[in-house]
Amino acid sequence: MKRSRNAEDLAALLRSGAMQPLVGGAPAAVAVSPSPPAAQPASAVSVDVAAEKKGEAEATRQITIRPKVLLWARYINAAAERSKAEGRSITAQEIALEILEKANL
Repeated sequence: MKRSRNAEDLAALLRSGAMQPLVGGAPAAVAVSPSPPAAQPASAVSVDVAAEKKGEAEATRQITIRPKVLLWARYINAAAERSKAEGRSITAQEIALEILEKANL
């Protein structure tokens, strides 16, 4: 393989950059709590502070769920049928969220 003409210059630049301190200084120390925090009851869970600042009436929270394959297939089929009926794309996730909202837990 043919060696690049600027390889030495690039190597010197990388070496000098590696020796310089980071712009922000040393990273801040992170405190580690010895025990996990106690779980709060569902009624005591507060709305996300960022959501309150934005003034969102219905804040959302990201979660991960792992439905069984057959259940997810049913949601996919329902989403496909709804997509055909409404003429726009409906995802299985939207179907799952609608079902969760109807549960009124």
